[in-house]
Amino acid sequence: MIDYTRYGIEANRLRFMVERDGLEEALEFAVRTRMGYRRHILQEKAPREMRRGFIQSYLAFKRFINDYASKD
Repeated sequence: MIDYTRYGIEANRLRFMVERDGLEEALEFAVRTRMGYRRHILQEKAPREMRRGFIQSYLAFKRFINDYASKD
């Protein structure tokens, strides 16, 4: 059972993705989306007032990936 409360502002989106597409697809989505947020944060493309939300989302996706990605 996934504790979505760990994923803050992305909890609802992750829950939806897992229910609709399954855990593996949700993980792929999280990896792609996290990379996009990271790129915007590092390149400072995000408007200043949105930066905090981007960082929070980035960290939520990173936590989700770390929690559920297979560790081969």
